[in-house]
Amino acid sequence: ISQDEVIHWDYEEGSTGIRTYVWLKDYDYVIIMKKYPNNERRLVTAYYVEYSNTRRKLQKKYENRM
Repeated sequence: ISQDEVIHWDYEEGSTGIRTYVWLKDYDYVIIMKKYPNNERRLVTAYYVEYSNTRRKLQKKYENRM
């Protein structure tokens, strides 16, 4: 996987805090981690992006990233 195939960003999810998204767009896979004040991160979930609606939501979050 090259650097260009991996998209990553931080996004504020309202009351749940900041999440770091790592999207392997060409492979339809996303990893979501919780970001803590000390910049540590913990895995929240990871999944295969099966639907175009989910891709659109991820793209919108990327466009509205921090």
